[in-house]
Order: sequence, then structure tokens, then C-alpha cells
Amino acid sequence: MKTKISILLFALIMIRGEALAQSQRPVDLESAVPVQLATLSDQRFEPIYGQEPYETTCSREVFSHNESFCSTVSDTVCRGGGEVCRTEQDSVCNSSGCVSVPRRVCHNEPQTCTEVPRQVCEARPVYVTQHYSCTQYRTVVVGQRLVKTYQHQVEVRLEDPGAFAGQRLRLVVHAREDVLSIDLISAFPGAILFKSIERVRRQDAGDVESITSRIVIRRGVVAEAVRRIQQGLVSNLALGRSGVRFDLPGLAGLEGALRVRLALKRTPKVWFKTTLYDGEVSTAGLGWVSQGGSIRAIIPFQKIGLEDISNKRHELRVSVRLDPGSVLNIRDFRWEFDHRIEGTLEKSVPSF
Repeated sequence: MKTKISILLFALIMIRGEALAQSQRPVDLESAVPVQLATLSDQRFEPIYGQEPYETTCSREVFSHNESFCSTVSDTVCRGGGEVCRTEQDSVCNSSGCVSVPRRVCHNEPQTCTEVPRQVCEARPVYVTQHYSCTQYRTVVVGQRLVKTYQHQVEVRLEDPGAFAGQRLRLVVHAREDVLSIDLISAFPGAILFKSIERVRRQDAGDVESITSRIVIRRGVVAEAVRRIQQGLVSNLALGRSGVRFDLPGLAGLEGALRVRLALKRTPKVWFKTTLYDGEVSTAGLGWVSQGGSIRAIIPFQKIGLEDISNKRHELRVSVRLDPGSVLNIRDFRWEFDHRIEGTLEKSVPSF
């Protein structure tokens, strides 16, 4: 029996390993060969559960003997009480003289009660814990069941082959069920590379799903421009009634590769700070203006869902960094992407 189970598990491992081997494909692209086609597949499995016996120690409560348990209780004993009568003599006088006349007088007296203790005993059973060897069952995974197969037809292409003259990109395309991803194997430190993954067609037949996709690689900002973020700074930061503006000296050309975070708080003299906005600003909400080698950024409050602010004091913090977004070779520029440049205004009132 154990041999059959081992053979079954080995077969399952081999099937799963074959599926994994098909779920990634190497792709080489260059200006002379700007398009490659790749066929991939992946499978979704679900576990098969079964009951497995195992030896353990069980316990149970068994009768040992009867034991006398005694306790003290109190009984209330009352005496006396009730109606008490006596005869009294009243003196009655007239012209002939005075005589004594008896009269009966009664009143109620309370009872006198006391607590009298007594002992009560009863026999109670005594149980002890008995341990013994036993067989129990637990739920375990005994195999896998194939649920669905995903078949991918992928076109990988360079958007502008001429921009890659004399350079080769070594890539690996991965399929994880119905999701595609792509990695760059070799370093490409000359420029940022952007990737886009588009699903062209999808056909689901129940247990098999066929997906056609397109991956496009585009050469973006050159390395010299990317590394300018290291010397970058936020200058001329200003707060207005309806927006914020600031300059980024020397960063012209990086407009489409930046991510901006804005934190705006109202800081009155007496009350606690009130956060008006704290989050990233979509690049679609920014007005970039190139001025020589610098950029001027204008963020209208309307674009981030804020109304015009008052003339009270405010605290403003702006943080700018490169946007990793859909960058393919981010590891070639790891330090630059982690670097932030910041600007701060404290106790500032709108100036424009």
C-alpha cells in the first residue's frame, strides 16, 4: 500500500513539475529581432483530503469509589410569642366609698428565635482520569486534483527597435495561472525600461482557458537623467488658497517618471492640527511646466478633492520620488528609486 501511495505522489510531483517548467519562457530581444512569440501554460490544482489514522493517548473519567461529604446547615428554632394576658385591679368609688374591680389586660409578645446548627452528610461518587492508547483520525492532504489549465500565447516586442541598436535584452516571461509577468535577466543600466502587458483575447472553455497577450518594452528616461534625482531638491515651495506650487531644479525630462506625495494640515494657535490631505497625487493632477533645466509643479486643490483653504496657518510637506510604476529594470536604479527629495512649510498662511 505504501509503495502505491509513493508512486502516486511521485507522479503528481512530476506532473506539477512539468506544469511549472512550461510556465516560464526565456525571450531575447534586439533591434534585429524586435518581436518574439512565447507559448506558456500553467495549471491550477486543488488539494484532495483524506482521513489518516494515528496512534495517540486518550483519557476518560472512570468511577473509583463513593465518599461521604458532610456540611453544616442551620435550622431556625423559635419559642414563645403570642398573646399574653394578666388581671389588673381598677378602683371604683361612689358616695358609699371605693371598691376594687378586676380588669383583664392582654398584649402580643414577639417570638424568640435562634439558629441551631446540624450536620448533613451524603455519599458522592469519586472519579479518576484513566489514560490509554487509542487510534484517532486526522484530515490530511493525500493528493491534488487538476482544476484548470491556462494556455498563454504571448507576443513580446520592442516599441522602438532603433533605440536598442547594438543591445540585447534577455527576458523571462512568467505565467501564474491567468496572470503574466516579465523579468529582465541581464542588467540594463543605460536607461529606464518601461513594460506594458495587454490582454488581447481570452477564451474560457471551463477546464481550459486560452489567453492571448501582448508585452511591449519601451526605452524611457536615460540613466543620466534618472541619477539627477540624487542631487535634486524642492525649492520655491509655496502654499496658495487654491493650490500648491514648487520647483524641481535640474530635473527637466523626468516629468513623467515622478511620484508626488502631499501632506497638508491646518495648524491653528489653540486647537489641534487638522489633516486636510495626506496621500499621493496622481500625475494626471499635476501641471508640469519646464523652465530651462528645471520643472515647476502646480497642484490645484480641486484635483485632489479639496476646497480652497482659509487664511489660517498651515503645515505643508511635499515628497518627490521616482515612480517605479511599470519599470522593468528597477534593480539597475534601486538607490535612485528609493531616494526622496522633500520640502516643508510650517505655520504658513496662503501667499497667492
